[in-house]
Amino acid sequence: MADSIHAGHRQRMRERFLKTGLNGFQEHEILELMLFYAIPRIDVNPLAHRLLHAFGSLHDVLSAPIPALCEIEGMNRNTAAYLHLIASVYAAAPAKTYRQLPMNSPSALCAYFQQLYAYESREVLRMVCLDEQYFLRSSHVLAEGSVNHVTVSLRKIIEHAILDHCAIIVLAHNHPKARASVSRDDLISTRQVSEYLKTLSISLYDHIIVGEDNVISMRDSACMPD
Repeated sequence: MADSIHAGHRQRMRERFLKTGLNGFQEHEILELMLFYAIPRIDVNPLAHRLLHAFGSLHDVLSAPIPALCEIEGMNRNTAAYLHLIASVYAAAPAKTYRQLPMNSPSALCAYFQQLYAYESREVLRMVCLDEQYFLRSSHVLAEGSVNHVTVSLRKIIEHAILDHCAIIVLAHNHPKARASVSRDDLISTRQVSEYLKTLSISLYDHIIVGEDNVISMRDSACMPD
């Protein structure tokens, strides 16, 4: 009897989603709908509420580290990996769109990286390679963890730039639990990278910093080296 009740509830929620999208869904219902596909034949409503109680919001659930998710009763590594997969797909989805548009303004770059980092719980240093018309050629993760010493990844920056035959690159890093700001280390490391790239006739166009609730373009803030 319990299985049939849960099956009926799941079917009703799926049909509701197919008719209206997520309009009118509360956060626990969205999470519950997602969990249907990771945990079959079990009432996942209590688990959805436990996750939201533990982390505070749907966004925070999707950006929580896998070990932290696994500490919640009813979660396991496979289910945690599934939630991370959904967040990662959302972050990766804009890549095709941005390949069709020139990324020749700080606002376009800020929008791209803000979505790319939307559910990232770690500090990650990234770079994108652009062609001469500022179209996206490739995107790379350079380092994870502290980004105060970007010169450690200088070799990777050069390798990717040369292998991808790009004339222009953009750097980006994030502050997952803090507001974005331009630090002295950001200024120094960005200048070092820019000066070295000039010797290879490669331009460092911008350095984007994504915070928990804001995003900064060093070019837009007049912080980029000449």
